[in-house]
Amino acid sequence: MKAAEQSELLAPKTGFSALSKGDLIKWIVTFLVPLIIWLIPMPFDDNIKMFIVITAWGVTSWIVTVIPVAVTGALLPSMYLFFGVTGAEVAYGAWTNTVIWLTVAVILIGLAADKSKVSLRLAYKILLKLDCSLRGLIWSFSIAGIFLAFIITDNMARCIVFLTIAIGVCQALGIKAKSKEATALCLAGFFAMSGPSIGTLTAGNGLYFNSVFREVAGYDITYFQWMLHNFIPALAWTFFGVISIIKVLKIGKEKTYDAKSELQRCYNELGPVKRREVFVFVYLLMVVVTVILSGTYGFDPMLVVAMFLFLMFLPGIDILSVDDFDKADFKILFVMTGAISIGNVAGSVGLIDVLVEYVTPLLTGSPVRMVFGSYIFSTLANFILTPLAIVFTFTELFTEMAIAAGVNPLPVIYALNLGSDVYVFPYEYAILLIAYSFGYMNYTDTVKVLLARTILSVLVMAVFMIPLWFLMGLL
Repeated sequence: MKAAEQSELLAPKTGFSALSKGDLIKWIVTFLVPLIIWLIPMPFDDNIKMFIVITAWGVTSWIVTVIPVAVTGALLPSMYLFFGVTGAEVAYGAWTNTVIWLTVAVILIGLAADKSKVSLRLAYKILLKLDCSLRGLIWSFSIAGIFLAFIITDNMARCIVFLTIAIGVCQALGIKAKSKEATALCLAGFFAMSGPSIGTLTAGNGLYFNSVFREVAGYDITYFQWMLHNFIPALAWTFFGVISIIKVLKIGKEKTYDAKSELQRCYNELGPVKRREVFVFVYLLMVVVTVILSGTYGFDPMLVVAMFLFLMFLPGIDILSVDDFDKADFKILFVMTGAISIGNVAGSVGLIDVLVEYVTPLLTGSPVRMVFGSYIFSTLANFILTPLAIVFTFTELFTEMAIAAGVNPLPVIYALNLGSDVYVFPYEYAILLIAYSFGYMNYTDTVKVLLARTILSVLVMAVFMIPLWFLMGLL
């Protein structure tokens, strides 16, 4: 063989030849799905059809992830504008939404909680007072998660705290990655964030739902109103998450593993409480109090939280430094603006009105039917949309439907919120995908547990949410 031919064979492959078969299929799917949708006859005008095609491309890209999710989010508004679907003020209107600036605050708050270790200290403190056997930790994570939901507003920060502890326990006690025990601990860590998140306005997507709800309904859902209507269902949702892990993975009561000494060692390594931890804890409490009081004084809670960011950088307090700001990962902002633009553009082209016309007859008839319909719709939408896309695309739709049907829109939105937290596969939620990507969770066992939890979500709706809302006069 000639030297030139040998050199050509040994040279690294580039372009499509460098792709694995799986990635090549994903690239094909990314562009094939919108093409097929474009070829399907639709009873809509060209503007709505083009919106659906572009959105289908965006959603498919988010699912297969061959294009970075942040890049997809950044491209969506530009594509709506480039193809003439809408104007710049609508396409890029997401950047004027106070939700974006709340998210900047949440990212920095999560960074502060992580850097100061205050969230870890709180979690260790709670866990050490509870049972630290394998089964006990699964329960203890959720109990700790309920408490942290009132203080730590960043979902990612809360989840990473529990995943850090879960993986540390696995490493210290010799629990093999992808074993049922490792899978159970990591899922318990995720559920410790996810389950309680529907219970308070600040713990999950509540503020995001409220931002859209306010525009349509004309009033805010207050902090205590949200908690009154959702905290008991959140406890049930958290409980069923634990039951799903224990029953599906057959976690017994035997105390084969006891992590108390390991957790105590990790807690001792944190040393005495530091000044920065105190400042961060006070700041976190101040954020929650600000959200509570903002409704009383008519302020936008998201904007008020963002306005307090300067306190983190004050000399003498030094919760965060300039270098910390440079390290913060703000890519999620592009995912959010992409998700928000889907909802904004859907409304501007008239698709929301069309959906109201088509969907309303299917869900009206009784308030209970509309509430269950909202929950089912959101659960199914999770297979193809991110939770944020569900918030910003369908909150307006279901709020308008409820008001038009003479139904209290609050339980309809609460049901939509529960459905957006129901997952069967890791790809459906970025934080769940991150939890899975640590390599400690067995895929088959994970899906089995998530499927069991999905089935039990029906009981949360039927046994806890609807009867509670009925007694409260919401239905």
